[in-house]
Amino acid sequence: MAVQATSTQGSSTLPCLFLLSFDKTPFFDELYAPMIDVLSSKATLKRASKPMGALNYLNTQTPTAVIVTDCALTNRKYSAVLKKVDAYVCMGGTVIFCGDFASSVRPDDLARFFSKWGLEWKPGSYQRTTTHLNRLVQLVPHPYLPAAYSQKAVFLKGVAPQARLYIPTVESWTESHVFPQEPVKDLEETPVAFQTIGKGRLGYIGDVNAEIGSHAVVRAMCGLC
Repeated sequence: MAVQATSTQGSSTLPCLFLLSFDKTPFFDELYAPMIDVLSSKATLKRASKPMGALNYLNTQTPTAVIVTDCALTNRKYSAVLKKVDAYVCMGGTVIFCGDFASSVRPDDLARFFSKWGLEWKPGSYQRTTTHLNRLVQLVPHPYLPAAYSQKAVFLKGVAPQARLYIPTVESWTESHVFPQEPVKDLEETPVAFQTIGKGRLGYIGDVNAEIGSHAVVRAMCGLC
């Protein structure tokens, strides 16, 4: 099926989250099962694995949020879907790039892709460290977010201060099991960004290991209490 319900809890009055998974990896369902469980406890989830199914759904439905789980939309052959997602966001929707997106997108493609949204986001450090909630960001409800958590992530640079949802501090050190620990060098990079686009919002989660803290972040970005 091009569009299928991945999980449904309760009635049809629940918020609806639409997952775009055109290039889903074999291990995605296992790795991200906890995230899916968190989301499906608060919303109805639907997933598109083919562009035609995604277009048909977005032409007739307005989900609470669109969650992009891989980097397929950076490919020109999915430009029609990207155009539809862009229109959805500009009219007030929320799109979140997470899951396998950060680990699979090529650096040059990432910068070029986000520039289409008018953003100067570029790939930064790839590291594990503990980052802290930036309470200056007002787009998400803080009570549902962890104050800090450790994640191995593809950080972004070029993100506006008010869009850096999690940030390293002067007390943040790299947490590699292979290389010596050292202070995080660039405190202006972020592994989690949430930015206003038109009337809507665009989120990025660079976590590559499906940390529990990131599940809470996705939930909050979707507006699920």
